[in-house]
Amino acid sequence: MNKILLLFTAFCFAVSSAVAQGQVNQTTSDLIPQDQYVPGTMPAPPAGKQRGVGDPFPSTIGTKTVIGKTTYDLQTNGALQNRIMVTGGNEVHAAWTMSQETGVTSTSSFADRGTGYAYHNGTAWGAAPTARIEGATRTGFGGMAVNGSGNVVYMAHSGAYDIMLSEKASGTWNTVTTALNSSPIQAIWPDVATSGNWMYVICGSADSNSRTNGIRNGYYFSRSNDNGATWIDNVIPMPLIDSAGHYRGGGNAYSISARDSIVAIVFGDVATDLTLLQSNDYGATWTKKVIWDWPLEYYNFGSMSMTDTNSDNIPDTLYTIDGAFDVAIDKDGESHIAFSTLRVFKDGTSTGYSYFMFTSGMRYYNSIADSVAEVDNIFSLHYALCNGDSVMSAIPNYTTATGVGDANYNTIGLLTMPQVSVNETNDDIYLTYTAIADGDQTEIDIAHPYWFGVSGIDGQPYREVMVLPSNNKGASFGYPVNVSRTGHYEEAFVSVPERVSGTDLHLLYQGDIEPGTILQNEDTYDSDFENYIIHQQVTISEIFAESLSIGAPCNAFELPLSISDVVNSFNGTVNIYPNPAVDFVTVELDLDKTAKQVSYELFDLTGRLISTVTHSNISTDNVQISVQDLSAGNYILKVNADNALSTHKVSVK
Repeated sequence: MNKILLLFTAFCFAVSSAVAQGQVNQTTSDLIPQDQYVPGTMPAPPAGKQRGVGDPFPSTIGTKTVIGKTTYDLQTNGALQNRIMVTGGNEVHAAWTMSQETGVTSTSSFADRGTGYAYHNGTAWGAAPTARIEGATRTGFGGMAVNGSGNVVYMAHSGAYDIMLSEKASGTWNTVTTALNSSPIQAIWPDVATSGNWMYVICGSADSNSRTNGIRNGYYFSRSNDNGATWIDNVIPMPLIDSAGHYRGGGNAYSISARDSIVAIVFGDVATDLTLLQSNDYGATWTKKVIWDWPLEYYNFGSMSMTDTNSDNIPDTLYTIDGAFDVAIDKDGESHIAFSTLRVFKDGTSTGYSYFMFTSGMRYYNSIADSVAEVDNIFSLHYALCNGDSVMSAIPNYTTATGVGDANYNTIGLLTMPQVSVNETNDDIYLTYTAIADGDQTEIDIAHPYWFGVSGIDGQPYREVMVLPSNNKGASFGYPVNVSRTGHYEEAFVSVPERVSGTDLHLLYQGDIEPGTILQNEDTYDSDFENYIIHQQVTISEIFAESLSIGAPCNAFELPLSISDVVNSFNGTVNIYPNPAVDFVTVELDLDKTAKQVSYELFDLTGRLISTVTHSNISTDNVQISVQDLSAGNYILKVNADNALSTHKVSVK
């Protein structure tokens, strides 16, 4: 496998394009955690679109349900907190960072941002949330646990850098402001774990001048033995984590798990060590282990410093974690960690860096073997086979014009954002993460009948949700099983319960009709298909059965879950001429039955609506649309007859 990676990396160096097949130049100086990201201006969203709305695009494995929506679409800056739990055998609790603000852009205030919560009582899901659980307080970026009273709790931060603790008791949420803050720490991005009445919180600092043990944006630790009523350690610098391996910290650059007296916390980001701290006495004392070593000590990835490990003034290409990882403690007290890696280098001529997408791999560590193994990588044959050949398709447009990776969600791997689940009744381990789908890319509204977004960039890759199972405590794994299986649909920010019992695996993720986010990638707001929150339930035995096949990561298809979920079928013909056009384009329409309303909408490739023509009560029509003032290039014409949509490419000379 090393030889294949080296050969492919050499190929990446040979490509001269700034965004090459596998190599991406990142022009930002650092990966900065975001509470609200403010890039540049974005194109105005298309007007007058009509959609069919309902359940998410389906899967042939398990069941899917939309349990909410959000227009605030950035769920984490790196590692994802626990967001879904199963209690009482079959009750499901799911939460996410939510806003219901409409018409949003990257600079919107999202004044109603907070925690959206959905509950399944063992029989059915309740109504989708329309307001945050925290009441009047704007919050975000939280994590879920169960306290010693058996109540679900959720920890998030406020805009004032307060750490807010919400508890659901007797069916009602109550939120309090904890004592976990003191100026100038600006505590933010909390992650929480519990064991009985013990509660542990790890967070970062929004203040770049706040340093813990020499680390910029350092790590802070808190613990309570009375469910958060009082605190033994109140936002203290995290012991043993120092600047030798971590120049900087940051948002969601940590993951935490607790069981009985054991607490395990993992820390790291791009161009830092991945470090495990473990306590066996409820967080009183700690031991430290470097799981993945970044060879350059106290390395500022945002500086002009070259990735040179042997001082020969030649940049080295090095494997780094991509900032996404997870830790879980099993019933025997063993720690299991999943993290994603890929190769990067800096030539020392700028603050930017380059990374090689097709070296993306999923790594796994457990304390049983005390070693790291690569358990999946995007260059494997089982991914390349998915579009009918044996070659992983190139990704021509992985970045936007502003240089921000358009589907990397602040983590740069093509396999990323892993979650670890441990089975309470046997030796099963499940690694869940997202991976790009071979050959499944945006195609500017034309090729796919259920693609309703308008993308300014052709060729953005879609992601699928993968589950990689092991039945022997991680000693070996099968093939990763694609459970989402949705062609031309994006799934990201997947969360699973840390502890699994029973026959099913529950998954929670965000679905979108277009890759990327409004917050970081200037994605286009879409009032209908934007950011479903999806729950999926899959039988574990079926996951294991499918993981035996090399085709397990494939099997995506493009049919709606039910007829009512998508726009009506277009019954008729559309003839467009001349095409290419110079002055006018003529559209001839012949419908099988009379439509009450027909609209003809012409868009450019950024999603800007150029012209609209609307006619009523027709079965045949002839429309001329002026293109004489348009620049040469391609445009999109949408013909909508009573919510039945037909989309066509129009070229202008």
